[in-house]
Amino acid sequence: MKERTDHIQTISTAVRWQVRRDMDAVRARSFWLALLEKVPSDVVAEALAMALGSGSYQEVPVCQCCTTGYVRCARR
Repeated sequence: MKERTDHIQTISTAVRWQVRRDMDAVRARSFWLALLEKVPSDVVAEALAMALGSGSYQEVPVCQCCTTGYVRCARR
């Protein structure tokens, strides 16, 4: 159980680093390849579902002058 929890935490951290661009594509690819070889797919699926489904990574408008909710401002 502890190992599963540790894997989930590691994956959540990696997702956060990638989304925030703290981990570049080369390091991310190496990380995911190594992780996918040793972590069961059900653990990876659970961790990704939790990390990405939490609402922490929502797309926000580039322009704050409008509230359209779109990435591109409607005034442009």
